[in-house]
Amino acid sequence: MKLLRRVFSLPVLLCTSLALMAALGLASVGAGVFLLAPPPTAMKASFETTPPITPAPASEIADDAAPNADHGAAQHGMAGETEDLSGEAARPEHAEIDAAKAPAPDADEVVFLVPPGSSFHGIAQRLEGQGLIRDARAFLLLVRLTETGGSLKAGEFLLPRGKSPLTVLAGLTRGQPILHRLQVREGLTWWETGRLVEEAGLGSFESFERAVHDRALLDAHNIPFDSAEGFLFPETYFLPRPHDDDARPVVEAMLREFGRAASLIWPEGRPGSDELARLVILASIVERETGQPHERRRVAGVYANRLRIGMLLQADPTIIYGLGPGFEGRLRRRHLDDRNNPYNTYQRGGLPPGPICSPGFAALAAAVDPEEHRYLYFVSRMDGTHHFSTNLEEHNRAVRRYILNRR
Repeated sequence: MKLLRRVFSLPVLLCTSLALMAALGLASVGAGVFLLAPPPTAMKASFETTPPITPAPASEIADDAAPNADHGAAQHGMAGETEDLSGEAARPEHAEIDAAKAPAPDADEVVFLVPPGSSFHGIAQRLEGQGLIRDARAFLLLVRLTETGGSLKAGEFLLPRGKSPLTVLAGLTRGQPILHRLQVREGLTWWETGRLVEEAGLGSFESFERAVHDRALLDAHNIPFDSAEGFLFPETYFLPRPHDDDARPVVEAMLREFGRAASLIWPEGRPGSDELARLVILASIVERETGQPHERRRVAGVYANRLRIGMLLQADPTIIYGLGPGFEGRLRRRHLDDRNNPYNTYQRGGLPPGPICSPGFAALAAAVDPEEHRYLYFVSRMDGTHHFSTNLEEHNRAVRRYILNRR
């Protein structure tokens, strides 16, 4: 009798399975491919995702001639013109993109969100509610038959309407989540970057600010400052939309990208914390002073010369950074005279206390290997390039030629 029951039960089981698979749109799949099995234990969605020398300020001529001049255009000091502080900048020369953005949905597709930690049980109910499948219970049985319970991905997916449950399941377990484009150009402050992230729908500004100042995250990436300023590497990113509007994954991605760039600049390992801090600060100033590739090492050399002989840096962009997000775009004499601004390099010697933006690869490389020369000053030619001078007299002549005579 036992033998008869075994012989009898096998055909019945196969026929029952075939009938069920036919109802699910699986009639073309061989009967021996799937076997009934208990639900997998993991059915949660997860991401795969000398002595001091202090010369007369180089700004003297420009300031006396026009006390209310727009210093944001670098008409004083040794600070050169920053190429459009709010404009576009070229992408890093070493940049690589490995991801492709998914297409936007059409009328026959639905953007379906799978939050991290979702179970197939809840997903099946939502799929049925949105008309993407007809029967949630049958869909769950299909998950068991195909043993895909542990393969659910988190993210946004484009799912087709009117397709078989197997197609829907394949989209959730083997499909590519929708990736959102985030272009972060060189020279942005952390708060400018945070606004871009929010505008891209990749997390709230508040969560970005929290992550940028998260001590545990900074320590994990060996950042020697109280914020990630200077380390939010400029690049074009393609990222999935985060859960709960939390921008922390975006910050983590940018810090990892800095690490990748650092491994190219320092293939034998990053310098110690103090030297790393110095170089990133210097690179951030270089980034804000010139957008010309051929000038970066020369500008870095000017700052290196000034630091070496104890001259004030007198860099406009550092003052601007210290004024914070509320800066209205015009530097005034009161700003240059403000001793309370810790980033005022007209009043304070040495480098400022931290980076003033996130520099790109080329600016970092320039800071590491500045050009050797005797220049101590530079001024904008108002065409995107700068005139470099070795002494104050020559610099003042350049200011008259390129700045004052054009007013």
